[in-house]
Amino acid sequence: MSRNSLKVALWRLEKIGLICRIGKKWVCIEKCSPEDIVKVAFQPGYISMEWALFKSNVIDQAPYSVTVVWLKPRRRARICGYKFEAHKISEKLFFGCDKNMIAYPEKALLDLIYIRKRFGYTINVEYIDTNRLLEYAKRYPKWVLKSLNILIRE
Repeated sequence: MSRNSLKVALWRLEKIGLICRIGKKWVCIEKCSPEDIVKVAFQPGYISMEWALFKSNVIDQAPYSVTVVWLKPRRRARICGYKFEAHKISEKLFFGCDKNMIAYPEKALLDLIYIRKRFGYTINVEYIDTNRLLEYAKRYPKWVLKSLNILIRE
């Protein structure tokens, strides 16, 4: 098959829903999860903030978009039916995720406070490891820890 024929075939397969284009050279044949898409389209990056907090039951309100933290400039994209919102973070704060590239709840909470500078959710505190939270918070600016203390007291 020629390159042009392949492009047309892939476009047709995408149009009828048999494949989903993730990036310039990547397609997904099955139903893709947000985690799979992040591993390909948002490198280096991990799922954090609202999406990770919802997945770990820390917040009950389902997020509108998949929130990603990465080392590149801010980006928004719609890929395979998901809306992605990627936020830049410094290398110093790029840590705290599992092998599936999802932030631990404590890291996701700190990322949310650091990037959004506000918090409008009710937290299910029983899903937060306070020791890990305080350990991670040491790496952030002092104002994040202040905001965190106010948030936890409420």
